Amino acid sequence: MKLALNEQGGLALLVESDMDWFVLDSIVDDIKSPRHLAESLASLMDDESEWDEWVVPELVEGFDAQCDHVTSSINQARKMETPQVEITREDADLWYGALNQSRLALQARYRFDALSPEQMESEEIHQAYLRDRFYSSIQSVLLEYVMQ
Repeated sequence: MKLALNEQGGLALLVESDMDWFVLDSIVDDIKSPRHLAESLASLMDDESEWDEWVVPELVEGFDAQCDHVTSSINQARKMETPQVEITREDADLWYGALNQSRLALQARYRFDALSPEQMESEEIHQAYLRDRFYSSIQSVLLEYVMQ
């Protein structure tokens, strides 16, 4: 996959292989459950904050919107003669949020910072780590060039 800035100030993800499609699909697949992420943030709040009642539903709605947008963009790109996923300035925040959700979910699931080198040799963990780094790279490009 190649990343390219377009003339409108957005980012294009140029899909070149089946592995690229797998990585793009993994953005939402890695999240697993937006509700779980929102609820896990509640554990950081005190019991009197009413986080579950007031904040979690709004977070879940926002997280779901991010996932739906990313899925829709990827599916739209699949129909193109020359497949590329377009991330415009207007929807960069949705992409950034979905990528962030994916990274948080992967970090929670695998705890990369606590793994030994031997554990990182596991194919599953190694692939998850590479996706985490790729998502981070896209986020960096979005921040530096698109979300200014």
